[in-house]
Order: sequence, then structure tokens, then C-alpha cells
Amino acid sequence: MQVTPSSIAIDKRGRMMIGQRARNQENCVTCFKRKMGTEEIISFSGTDKKMTPEELSSEILKSLKRDAESRLSEEMNDVVITVPAAFSSLQNEATKKAAAMAGFRNVILLQEPIAASIAYGAEPDSKEQYWMVFDYGGGTLDVSILSTHDGRLTVINSEGDNYCGGSDIDRLLYENIIKSEMSKQYNVNNNPNLDRKIIMTLEGCKIELSSSDTALFEEFESEDNDGTPIEFEYTITRNQLEDLIASTVDRCIEIAKKALDGASKKDGINIEKINKILLVG
Repeated sequence: MQVTPSSIAIDKRGRMMIGQRARNQENCVTCFKRKMGTEEIISFSGTDKKMTPEELSSEILKSLKRDAESRLSEEMNDVVITVPAAFSSLQNEATKKAAAMAGFRNVILLQEPIAASIAYGAEPDSKEQYWMVFDYGGGTLDVSILSTHDGRLTVINSEGDNYCGGSDIDRLLYENIIKSEMSKQYNVNNNPNLDRKIIMTLEGCKIELSSSDTALFEEFESEDNDGTPIEFEYTITRNQLEDLIASTVDRCIEIAKKALDGASKKDGINIEKINKILLVG
């Protein structure tokens, strides 16, 4: 499956890189989805370029539009964009604005738990049921309680956190393990470019720890603040990761409980009535 990561980089010549190519650059920006609807301005280190979350999102959508038009040999004017159920009306409007900036004329927003249910849960026997959709993405967490009654997928209640995602775990690994160990040998404080590069590398270590007890982190292609070449490796254990994310796991559980509590108050849906849990992200 071909995917385009929501990553953008701009080099010192002003050239923009999008997707996987951007992720390999030191001045890459990610996770701007969680900032949609805010007034925050995002800067690219080493350049004078500054962009809003809507402008960044529009560049991702432009790239997707070009890819689709190239593959299908026809103009793409309509788009369906999935958004977190916890998105506010302001965030949804910002998403529509980004799509318009990308050149789409007709924009439909679809809540991510509905999209996940269609993609992963819609089966012939999935009628008259209640589902929990636990969507832990790169930047956001959404937990939704859905009904499949009367032939419709309906979100009964949703809770979430726009600042709780996989990228936050990557950062925890860096700040609490790798950076502290690397600082014993190299001057790496206050180096945003190096921070971003290492955090992206640590995503792979985190994924590896899902099925292995250890993961080897290596960095041999950077320099520290003094210009000293970095030659560093460190073995991260699953126990270290689990200790680091314990509070994050507790936070996720609390959000799931809150989603259930809200569904119970609205429609009397308790945990015993949940027929299926969809894990997405």
C-alpha cells in the first residue's frame, strides 16, 4: 500500500519536500494536524519560511491530489477527508480550508471512527451491535462508541486527546533514554534538527519493540554542536519502553472509560454491551 506521511521539509534553497522524502531531512515538520484551527505559525530551521497548519496540510493534500490524478489520468475535484471525532468545529473548518487551498471544490469530512468501522468492522453479521473504536494515531487519540443499529453507523459518544499519539512516545524515548545517554559523550543540547532526526529514527525502534524484547538504536551520520562526528549506539529494552509509557497507557484507559461513561449516560451502553473493539492506528 502506498502512503504519504504527513511530513514536510524545506531546504536552505527553499525547495519543498513532502512525504517520505521529507522525513529524511533534518528540518522536517510533522504532527501539524493536531494544531489545526490554531493561530500557531510553524518555522523551518535554517530558512525564513513560516507556514500555518492549514498551509502545511494543504501541501500534503496537493501531493495526494497530484498522485491520484497521475494514476487515474483524470482531474480530482472531490475529496473525502477523515478527521478525529474529537475535532472541534473550528478544526473541521480549518481542514476544509486546507482542502480548498489544495484545489478541491467539493469536500466531505468523515469522522475517523466511522471510516475505521467501514474499513475494518463492516461484516454481514455486524448488525445491531455496539463497538468501541480505539484510534491511537501518530498525533491524536480518539475513543468512540458506535452503534450499527438500523443499518447505520452512528457515533454515540467520543472522547479524545489531540496531544496524545505515537509521536509522543517517540519523544519520550529520546528525551528519557537516548538523549541522556548521548549527552554523556556528545554536546547535543539545544539542537532541534538533531532532535527531530533522532525522534523519527526512534519510531522504528518503538515498532520493533512491539514484537522483540530489545531494539538497537544507531546514529552514525550526524555531528554534535561542536562539529564532532557522532558514533553512537544503544540497546533499548521493552521493559524500558513499558516503564516510560505507563502514564500514557493510564491516560488512554481513562479516555476509554470516559467514552464509555458518556455512552452510558446517553444511551445506557455499558461495557457488557460492547460487541467488538477495533484497534486502529
